[in-house]
Amino acid sequence: MLEWRLVGRYWFGPQERYIFSGRSCSICGWKGCNICPPRQICRGGRPVDPAGGGGGVDVPQPGDIEVFYSSEHVRQAWADVVIFPATGDFLKFILPDTRPESQTWVAIAGESQDWWEHVETLKEDTRFDLVMGYSRELSHLHASYFPANFTAIANARSPAYRREHAWPEELLAQVTVTAHVVFFASNCDSAFRQSWVQGLMEAMAVDSYGKCFQNKEMPADLERRQRLGDSDATFEAAPGAWRTAQSEQSNVKILVMSRYKFGLAIENTRDPDYITEKLFEVMEAGAVPVYLGAPNWQEFVPWGRDAVIDAGAFDSPHELADFLKELAGDEVRYERYHAWREQPLPPQVRELEQTSFSNNLCNMCSWHLSRHEEDFGQF
Repeated sequence: MLEWRLVGRYWFGPQERYIFSGRSCSICGWKGCNICPPRQICRGGRPVDPAGGGGGVDVPQPGDIEVFYSSEHVRQAWADVVIFPATGDFLKFILPDTRPESQTWVAIAGESQDWWEHVETLKEDTRFDLVMGYSRELSHLHASYFPANFTAIANARSPAYRREHAWPEELLAQVTVTAHVVFFASNCDSAFRQSWVQGLMEAMAVDSYGKCFQNKEMPADLERRQRLGDSDATFEAAPGAWRTAQSEQSNVKILVMSRYKFGLAIENTRDPDYITEKLFEVMEAGAVPVYLGAPNWQEFVPWGRDAVIDAGAFDSPHELADFLKELAGDEVRYERYHAWREQPLPPQVRELEQTSFSNNLCNMCSWHLSRHEEDFGQF
């Protein structure tokens, strides 16, 4: 028998309305979430449209969960789930004053414990029902930076994909390439990353567009799009792929990186499980990632060193530079790092997709509904 209940009044659409659904779940983001779609249908624990772009999916089917999201604080009082970014004093001083008895509170730890020390003890914080974060050890729900739909990234260099999702030539022409390697970073406080990048730039040419070691200016049109998040932009990155909180910044980075052979993906820490968007953006751009960060990164990339250059395997940045310069001049060897794109995706990829943040909106709602299923009843 289907579960049917009057969910209540939701304010996510252009006007207030009552929504009937088999199962529904409303989420309030206490500090906002720019990658959270306002409406999402979860089927079998996964979003029907991981990109959150609609895709013509309007009617939930039996067994689906219909998820509604808002970042407006006034919605907190009636939301089923409230998610909080675990950012230091924010947790200590600005939590809501009231909390309905049936409401689920979720703390989200997206940054390493090396930068946010309290992440290590979040599971012990009785104010929260769930902790969702990058660390499998420190979280109840593992929320990784792995893309919700990796197929789009795997196809990024295929002729068919490039024809369908070609970057506008007038934008590509603005990117002047003066090196084989590109680097983006604006957090220059990581001594670990700064040391490696400085050593590499001493040994070879690297085009750097971020605040750290910047030697390239972003073309004016792209800089405007990156700064303003221009909704009228005429390009978009691979549909369904992972999105940073500032999606337009990600789009611009991917466009620029698509002109290079290699992209540096160096984390600000070497914390286990902390594999961020940096690695996957390089893959989406069609370049070869040069990765340095989490020691267990190969658990998140099934092809391992056949797809990614492991900077940690080299004794020094200078040794890495020698390898990259040699590889850049050998097209046959270079293309071997893209051979994985021609192979069927292994089952591990689907398992990793399930840990993506978009999928975890479904997971946390499933947890909430199962926790209160007796309250909802059946008709």
